[in-house]
Amino acid sequence: TSAVLGLTFGEMQNNEKCINFLKEVMKEVQTIAKLEGVRNTHNMIDDAFKLFYKMSYDGKTSMLQDVEAGRKTEVDIFGGTIIELGEKHNIQTPYNRILKELLDIIDQKNCSR
Repeated sequence: TSAVLGLTFGEMQNNEKCINFLKEVMKEVQTIAKLEGVRNTHNMIDDAFKLFYKMSYDGKTSMLQDVEAGRKTEVDIFGGTIIELGEKHNIQTPYNRILKELLDIIDQKNCSR
């Protein structure tokens, strides 16, 4: 999300619409994690947000840093895996899918330079 929107941790933390979007992305991951046998998935979103709110206001995700530097992102490892696992379990992953598509476009632009 940060890599697509170009937002720092603080900018995301202070944006209610962004927080809601992040929660939807995480719900997809949580659902798939449960099906894949990951334990303690019931509190994984709350735990992730506890860490998220401890991040430096001006800090940037590694994927945003990759985009800004013109490097290929790791979207295939993260979003791509969730999409594949969603297909395996017949679970829709619209939030992860759109993020992956947008980052693929950004990667194609950056790699064609």
